[in-house]
Amino acid sequence: MSNWKNFERRVAAKVGGKRIPITGRECLDIDHPYLDIECKHRQSYPLWFENAWRQANAGNGIPVIALGKKYSSDILTVISIDTLVMLLDESIIDRNE
Repeated sequence: MSNWKNFERRVAAKVGGKRIPITGRECLDIDHPYLDIECKHRQSYPLWFENAWRQANAGNGIPVIALGKKYSSDILTVISIDTLVMLLDESIIDRNE
């Protein structure tokens, strides 16, 4: 089985979603009630990303990488999937109380 298929299955399992088979896909890789997930599996990360992640993990808080692009007001963030799941769980618990 392909590494990228296994990766998509791992992501779906972590977030409580379901992998959408390639034959049934129109766009996203994972079916989830709150998240729109597109998976990208690569052999390695770019060095600048590795360095940014190492720096983000050097503190005591939740590691986050903020990404911006020249001439764009968009800000993208990268966090670990375990942190994302933890934040979602806490958010859902808070809403239900």
